[in-house]
Amino acid sequence: MKCKNLLLASILFLSQINTAFSQCDLPLEFTGNTGANMTILFQSSFFTDYPDLSGAYVVAITESGLVVGSASTDGSQGSIAVWGDDSITPESDGAMSGESFTLQLVNGNDLYDISTDDLSYTTNSFIPLFSSSVTLNCSGGGTVSPDVPGCMDMTAFNYNSEATSDDGSCEYDNSSNCPILDFSYINTGNNMTIVLTQAFVSSQNILEGTSMGLFYLSQDGEPNCAGAADWTGGMMTIAAWG
Repeated sequence: MKCKNLLLASILFLSQINTAFSQCDLPLEFTGNTGANMTILFQSSFFTDYPDLSGAYVVAITESGLVVGSASTDGSQGSIAVWGDDSITPESDGAMSGESFTLQLVNGNDLYDISTDDLSYTTNSFIPLFSSSVTLNCSGGGTVSPDVPGCMDMTAFNYNSEATSDDGSCEYDNSSNCPILDFSYINTGNNMTIVLTQAFVSSQNILEGTSMGLFYLSQDGEPNCAGAADWTGGMMTIAAWG
């Protein structure tokens, strides 16, 4: 009975090891240029007591899991550019000002957590690092997992269940806030003409037959129609009645 228990315990132990090491997702190297960055210098002493490095690279990762920089390393002096967010684009593609981040080492199929000084992002700053230590996070040849930006808000209609970092792209259905419009209007005998050119029409994705209206707000704040026409898919005009 004791032998059976020992065998069962061994199987469970090996199973737990296999599970832990088969779920090792390795962060990809950073690609891109957001136009703003900071530099971290690794002195050769930074890599003291590290494992043998073969095809290794260091990545900078924010608390949300976004990779914001990477650099190959062979254990000698080197540097890594940590990229800041590009405010012109809607998605989050870099670190925000003052945002904390950590370093990890990808060495073959092994992922290590790097412990060193506390790090936070400041554009154009320069930080030299002289020492660190590494702890094995996971191992065993797991598949490389790219960072997947997308909408992570389940209430948005473009929610992405596979997204690993929120890129600010969430869109919401605001149709319930749209007023019910009455497209009837009065021919007052006085109007101006609005021409929708072919170039404008071609740039729109609107079904033929859709009602197009010109509206103004009354003194009561209600939308009133001043002219309307059906979308034809070609150059068209709408009379705006005065």
